[in-house]
Amino acid sequence: MRSALFIATLTFSILSAAPTITHAQAVAKEFLEDWYGAKFKVSLELEDTWDLPESYDVLITITITDMGGNEYLLLERIEAGVGIYAKEELQVNRQLNFMGDAYSATLSFKGDSAFKYLRPGETSAYAFYLDLSGKVKASYGELSGWTYESFDIDVRSPPSPISISTGPPTETIRIGDRFSLSISVTNDGEYTITDLKVEAMVLFGASIVGEEAKTLGAIDPKRTVSTSFDLEAKYPGESTITVYVSYRTCTGYEFFGYENSKDVKIHIRKKVSSLTSSPSSEKISRGDRITISGSLSPAKKDFVYLTFTKPDGTSAEETLVTTLDGEYSYEFEPDVEGTWAVKARWLGDLEYENATSPTASFEVERRGCIVATATYGSELAPEVQFLREFREEVVYSTFAGSQFMAAFNAWYYSFSPKVAVFIGDKPPLREAMKLFLYPLIGILHLSTLAHTAFGLNCEFGIVMAGLVASSLIGAIYFSPIAMLALWLTKRFRKPVLRTSHLGSTLRLMEGLWLASVALIIVGELAASPILMMAATVAFVISTATLCAIGVALGTKYFCDHLGKAKRRIRE
Repeated sequence: MRSALFIATLTFSILSAAPTITHAQAVAKEFLEDWYGAKFKVSLELEDTWDLPESYDVLITITITDMGGNEYLLLERIEAGVGIYAKEELQVNRQLNFMGDAYSATLSFKGDSAFKYLRPGETSAYAFYLDLSGKVKASYGELSGWTYESFDIDVRSPPSPISISTGPPTETIRIGDRFSLSISVTNDGEYTITDLKVEAMVLFGASIVGEEAKTLGAIDPKRTVSTSFDLEAKYPGESTITVYVSYRTCTGYEFFGYENSKDVKIHIRKKVSSLTSSPSSEKISRGDRITISGSLSPAKKDFVYLTFTKPDGTSAEETLVTTLDGEYSYEFEPDVEGTWAVKARWLGDLEYENATSPTASFEVERRGCIVATATYGSELAPEVQFLREFREEVVYSTFAGSQFMAAFNAWYYSFSPKVAVFIGDKPPLREAMKLFLYPLIGILHLSTLAHTAFGLNCEFGIVMAGLVASSLIGAIYFSPIAMLALWLTKRFRKPVLRTSHLGSTLRLMEGLWLASVALIIVGELAASPILMMAATVAFVISTATLCAIGVALGTKYFCDHLGKAKRRIRE
């Protein structure tokens, strides 16, 4: 065997099985190796950048340049790879015997899952290595040879973008509603993605009904897949639904959900509530009571606020509590004539919106003095106008007076319409009624003067006016009845008509009068309509009765003494 300089040349060229990528450039690498005098040259041709996930072929050529007196060079194994990710191994077992003798081999690499940890869209340098092993046959036997060479190449992972679009419901969402959230995922990259998984998460305001994660499989490039989640609204306010999308790229890189997420904000409103409010009558007379009633939906026990707008534009509010069925009612006596408006409102709660009822209205008419109008023939008669003014401006202007009038009207208007009709077309009766009412008008004039005299306190003034009026009414209108009772006692002398009975009645009325005065004071302090109504009625009745009995007894006493004086004169 000739002694010569053996140079082994290894040429490593990587040829893409796909169309040539224009931005990658071929490079050449050469290494001179010497195994115990057997010399060879390694030459490499390759592209400086690998674009995943393409397949690449590697051409290896080894050329002997000098055997160095050795008999042969045996190539046993060739291994090449990129780091620990991609490698190929070839068992050669080929002898090279003389200078110029060469061996070529091609290794193919698939650049996909081997680089699954390289993030899509990024380029990283990896060490490409070549590992040769074999033997050299020398005169004194075989010797093992080994060569290891490496250099860096760039590996580029293709981008694998996706886009997430959502279709939140456009209608209003309220507590308790179930709604769907549609989600579409589009593969915007050039390669298929796999293991696509869509998850939805809600931290507050709503909950997912059913599956919280959907597995959608693979999506080809430029294709879209869709899915949806069912949710139920729980609490009012703004709620955020977070959509997470995880998948694997063509190289095996795994994108986790937190890397591809989208927030969908929805506004959850409270449930709709309703409230009604209606008066018991569209038209009432001054002094009558009216009931405002309605119902709340949802049916529950809670506070409801009634707002009254008076004819003069001022307003007042009352607080009510509904029943367990959501019903409520409020009875009161309007104190001003004209058109009243009323509406109810509920403040709502954690689940339901507030509610306001439609405005309802009712008319408060001036209550006529029916009997007086029939007697004098017109509401414009001076006597009728005086009676109305006394009622409206004096009595109704106070708490005590208005409560008394509530009881008086219930009694008076129970019969007065029939009386008015009866005397309206009978002139003699009308004239008789004028005579009957004449003292009453005078009494009320005096009562007006009493009210004015004590006008510094309207409540005290109306009590004094009532004292004057009931005293004079008892003395003028009811004392004749008491006198008749005394006359019957004297005339028939029956036990039921004894004079002592009037004395007992007088003591009873005195006690009732004192009690009524005390109750009027308590009613004023407690602002109790029922107590004040009872107290003022008892006060008027006891005062009139005391005066009637007192006048009757005084008249009897006078007549008895006058009779005795006449008898003495005759004697």
